[in-house]
Amino acid sequence: MKKRRRTRSERLTNWVLLLLTMSLIATFWLGYLSILHEFTGALPWVTTALTVLDGILGKVLDSNIKKSQAENTKDGIIYEAAKAKNFERDL
Repeated sequence: MKKRRRTRSERLTNWVLLLLTMSLIATFWLGYLSILHEFTGALPWVTTALTVLDGILGKVLDSNIKKSQAENTKDGIIYEAAKAKNFERDL
C-alpha cells in the first residue's frame, strides 16, 4: 500500500499541536513546583507564551478548515476529481 504524503499544512498543524502540548505540560509542571515551594509571585511570561501559542494554533487550524471547505464543496478540487471518476473510490 502506498503511503500518503502529508501536506505542508498538516505538518504545520502537527508541529503547532505538539508545541502547545509541550507548553501546557511545562505550565502544569511549573504550577506544581510553585505550589510545592509555596511561591506566591506572578508568572506573567507563562500567560504571554500560552496566549501567543493559542493565537498561532487558532490561525493554523482556521486556515486548514477553510482549505478543506474550499476543496470539498461543489466545483471544488476534490469534488470535481471525484465527479470525473463517477464518484468511484480507489481501494
